[in-house]
Amino acid sequence: LGWRAILASLGERPSWRALVRVRVISEALSQSLPLGVLLAEGSKPVLLRAHTGISIPTGTASVAARKYSLVATQALLLAVVAIVGGGRLAPVIFLGAVV
Repeated sequence: LGWRAILASLGERPSWRALVRVRVISEALSQSLPLGVLLAEGSKPVLLRAHTGISIPTGTASVAARKYSLVATQALLLAVVAIVGGGRLAPVIFLGAVV
C-alpha cells in the first residue's frame, strides 16, 4: 500500500499484482542467497521495470523513499514508546544494560 502510494506520487500507477510479484521475487532473493538483502534491494528497480515498465530512476527513487519512510516510521514509534514508557524503563536500565 505504501509503496504504491509512493509510486503514485511519482506519477506511476502499477497494478497490485505487479508489485506483489516484485515483492515476492525480491523477498525470495533476500531469504535464499548469502547477502541476499543487498541483491534484493538492488534488484527492485530492475524488477519494477521488467514487471511494470517503470523507469530505473523512478524505481530507484521509489525504493529509496520507501526505505526512508520505514526508518522514519520506526523512529517515530521508538520516540512514542520512549515518551510513554520511559519512566517505567528507567529503574531497570543501568548504563545501557538491563539489570
